[in-house]
Amino acid sequence: MKIAIITSSLPPYPTGGAERQAAETARRLAARGHRVTVFARWMLREQPAVQETDGVRWIRCRYLNRPGLRFPSHVAGFLAAWRRENDPAFDVILAYQMVINGVLGRLAARSRIPLVVWIRNELETRLSSSFKHRLLGPWVLAATRRVLFQSPRILDAMQRELEAAVSPTAARAVAQRSEVLANAIDVGPEPDYTGREGIVFLGRLVPQKAVDVLLAALRRMSSPPRLRILGDGFLREDLERKAQGLPVRFEGQVPHERVPELLGPARVQVAPSRAEGFPNVLLEGMSRGIPVVATPVGAVPDLVRDGENGFLVPVEDEAALAARIQDLLRDDVLWERMAREARRTALAYDWESHLDRLETVLRAEGISLKPSGSSTLPPR
Repeated sequence: MKIAIITSSLPPYPTGGAERQAAETARRLAARGHRVTVFARWMLREQPAVQETDGVRWIRCRYLNRPGLRFPSHVAGFLAAWRRENDPAFDVILAYQMVINGVLGRLAARSRIPLVVWIRNELETRLSSSFKHRLLGPWVLAATRRVLFQSPRILDAMQRELEAAVSPTAARAVAQRSEVLANAIDVGPEPDYTGREGIVFLGRLVPQKAVDVLLAALRRMSSPPRLRILGDGFLREDLERKAQGLPVRFEGQVPHERVPELLGPARVQVAPSRAEGFPNVLLEGMSRGIPVVATPVGAVPDLVRDGENGFLVPVEDEAALAARIQDLLRDDVLWERMAREARRTALAYDWESHLDRLETVLRAEGISLKPSGSSTLPPR
């Protein structure tokens, strides 16, 4: 099958979970015999515009990184690349995120190619938050054959927004074309549960991730633990100033292949986000047997069961965040019970079952997903 995937950026440019997941999905679908082409913005000019590796054709589309010109130039660059690559025509388009990639998918599909849009974050569901989402979101959804959501919570949020911003009829129509499909990870071997110390944050340094709240929580502790911050972003300098006098080390952007190694020694992973989708960073830590202290935003409560494999604390609540971190640092029995339960949770999110589900979702739209020479795919 010929599959086009549209995502925002590609490694090694600093990417979020959606971009990493899109790239890995492309490689794994190609390994299953599909012909996969990935379209993304051309973020680093030292990279080639067109590249073929791991059985995937990677297309980086030109755009102007200037205020007011990013979106229109991205559309123009994408459509130019699409016209060059769309021979023979693709069988299906998979767009990671509704706006902007879903918009590109609809423009490319023009009702001739089935479009599947994957809504990755609760921020995408907030149609009333911006004119762009209010205008473009329903337009994309109206032409989408199947809408994927990271969790039932994000699907419910979208239903409420559609009912309020568009109509109950539009909300029902999307519900009838929706599927819930979470992320996947390489679970890896059973971890060593001895010698763990300190806490770790993994993610982008942007307001959504609320690292400022984590630093404020550390200041509430009489003996704050060592914190390692893995990731980068435009707030780094500001956060470094706020961290002065605390045992905090900013380690910057790390290659994804080193994440298991760098997470491994931590005793607690902290995710005080103000908004989320289905965060792969938590799955990465849980697969290494690291209990999580997080906020109940997005799909996080689908992963973190309060008191079982981690703790959930209210958004912006520095005191609760500090208290729960200290609980896991001080109580070895509690920590080991939660660490082993975190590992068991992560085992349910392996790549093979994820890809089986993804293929089944596409096949349900009447798309043949049997590459030449392949056998019938497993049932859902």
